[in-house]
Amino acid sequence: KFGMVFPSETVMIKWLPFHVKVLRGFQFGFATNFIGIYIYIAKPLPKKSFTFFMGFARHAGGIEIPLQPFW
Repeated sequence: KFGMVFPSETVMIKWLPFHVKVLRGFQFGFATNFIGIYIYIAKPLPKKSFTFFMGFARHAGGIEIPLQPFW
């Protein structure tokens, strides 16, 4: 219906206490005091582009944003 698909997945791991959170689809996230690596590989089609983060952050979070109308 919207003409766009966001085939994306984010995994956030919290060590103490251990917790894993997985976000799929269109997302909004943040990280403060991030230390690590960031890699972005651009492709001609946005669906084929790749972004990779790996590191540590003092605070990190994210939410999935539904693309379906609420009515």
